Amino acid sequence: MPTTQTQTNISKRSVVPDVKDVHMASAILMLRNAGFERYTYRFTETYARDYAVVHQSPAAGSLMDIQTEVSLDVAQTNWVNFLPTAFRQSDMESPDFLRNFLFIFQHLHAQTEIKIQDLHKIFDPLETEPDFIPWLAGWVGLVMAPEWDEDTRRRWVRDAPRLYARRGTRDALLEHIRVFTGLEADIEENRWPYPGFRVGVFGMVGIDSIVTPTIAREHAFIVHIPVQYEEISTQKLLRLHQVIQMEKPAHTIYFVQFQKDEHHERQRAFLAVGEQAIGVKAESAETPNSDNTDSNNAGGQTQ
Repeated sequence: MPTTQTQTNISKRSVVPDVKDVHMASAILMLRNAGFERYTYRFTETYARDYAVVHQSPAAGSLMDIQTEVSLDVAQTNWVNFLPTAFRQSDMESPDFLRNFLFIFQHLHAQTEIKIQDLHKIFDPLETEPDFIPWLAGWVGLVMAPEWDEDTRRRWVRDAPRLYARRGTRDALLEHIRVFTGLEADIEENRWPYPGFRVGVFGMVGIDSIVTPTIAREHAFIVHIPVQYEEISTQKLLRLHQVIQMEKPAHTIYFVQFQKDEHHERQRAFLAVGEQAIGVKAESAETPNSDNTDSNNAGGQTQ
């Protein structure tokens, strides 16, 4: 039991940090990080800059109980110095009465003044309060995923202006996909996966050709996803399309291509006219041998 009691007492002690010549707000933060939640401060007139700690008690380096109250003497220019000379004359019976009286009001306004001096931190994503992060995100129209932790939200708000400067580019789109979906995608520009019909070239509808409207390849791109379609959840798939739609150039079209299964089956003929299918025999789902196929069947012609 004595050993346990000793360990408990040690766990409640901490070393008082050295906060002399440190700004009062930073000194309070240093004390809290060291475990000292109780502190008091008193303004005093010195030649030091305003809000600088000029004295502390207990002394720095002391091993004290974390419940110990730390006292700080903070430099501050008294308001009496801004009054006319007649009001700055000391009374013989109560010297410095007005000076001490005004210090009371300066203590009341100190926290407000510190917040005003640190106003720039509100606009810093890495230093602002957690409640202000969505507010900063709204400045740049940033949409954050609900499952992001606080560190990810701060970094994403910080990087948003840099990404918006490159909005519509390949690198920016890939980074958005990586952050929102966790997928390391790749983009192939000026490409479309289906060549369509070409005269004089062997092709079969449903196998390696598809009927589509005219595709301007200079305005098209393919997004290669390094996973199979079955391995991605519906929620992540929807988010993937939402990200691409928001970040791609408005005049472009895209095609999402997943990793192919090496053992996938070829598609069966999907359109038949009379007895025959376009480009492939209706009774067979396998690719016909090009050596035994009549040249009239090439290019998707109908018998």
